[in-house]
Amino acid sequence: MLTRSRIKAILKLSTGILSGAAASSSALLIIYMVVWYFQYRLPAAPPRLIDLRSDSGEKPYYVCLCAALADNPHGFPGHSYVAFSRSLPCNLIEADSIGRVPCRFQDQASALFQPVPGMIMNKAAPGNLRNFNALVAVVDENTYQRCLARVSLWQDCPFQVGKSDCVAFTNSIAAVLNLKLPSQRLVYPQDYVKELKDLNCTSRTTQSIHCTYGTLTAEPSQQISTLQVRRRFTEDRPFFYPGILRTNLNL
Repeated sequence: MLTRSRIKAILKLSTGILSGAAASSSALLIIYMVVWYFQYRLPAAPPRLIDLRSDSGEKPYYVCLCAALADNPHGFPGHSYVAFSRSLPCNLIEADSIGRVPCRFQDQASALFQPVPGMIMNKAAPGNLRNFNALVAVVDENTYQRCLARVSLWQDCPFQVGKSDCVAFTNSIAAVLNLKLPSQRLVYPQDYVKELKDLNCTSRTTQSIHCTYGTLTAEPSQQISTLQVRRRFTEDRPFFYPGILRTNLNL
């Protein structure tokens, strides 16, 4: 029989268990945030530039697949976006930079579990340049316009983390470029761009470029006109993807 004293004892025990669980959860959350804070503030590898044109003599256009810390004091959880430019150097602050965000700030937590109204965010780069990383694709005009057309398909799509968020948007542009794509999963924006670079770049296939105060600049000794493209077929994809880029410094 449950007496009043026993009920009080049970409630006291339950309160102790819950308090302990809450303290453990808080401790784990603090540890997680500390690890995240330092991991994603370590200097990112330099942005890489890859030439996807079939003819290196064609006029170059630039599609920049970017990631950085988010525009808030902590930078969490990061942001991914795509910048478009018709020339280098490219000032990301002034360039057309496009990302995906929830329509309402208060929907960010809900978007972890369910679709919420989403929108295309223009001028996505300003405020999202800390610890910057990018894969910059050099393309012809037709590919450039196809990437811009893909952007419009996202205009009225709902936003959901891991399914139709900023990373999914950037990934859809990478698909238009016929790049090798990371596996579809919940991933931080900076990890996504890093993996995208790892899948498509080697020291022989791309060149480093510099991002200084929001401006992307090619290395003076390796101008884009000196890059030559050779494509190869892979069995794991039904189309060609960028193979070896050879930099000829004697041109």
